[in-house]
Amino acid sequence: MKIGISGAGGHLGQKALSYLVQQGAQHHLVGISRSPDTISEEVERRFGDYDRPESLQRAYEGLDRLLIIPSAELAPGVRGRQLRAAIDAA
Repeated sequence: MKIGISGAGGHLGQKALSYLVQQGAQHHLVGISRSPDTISEEVERRFGDYDRPESLQRAYEGLDRLLIIPSAELAPGVRGRQLRAAIDAA
């Protein structure tokens, strides 16, 4: 099974990936972030930006499961728009 963590460059995303790696998950893990170089775990890294929906379609390609972690953006309406884009891409 191929599992993706979208938002993997942030604190929660890093923790989720770390937990799965420590549990010895027998799955292929994919970290998705607008800054994939910041993902510390040794997993497949993909670029995906909530503000660039076309990048999400490519980033989510071939995944069996996906954890979508919202951005830290607090401006009114932004998180909703970003999450809609992520869900539509998935």
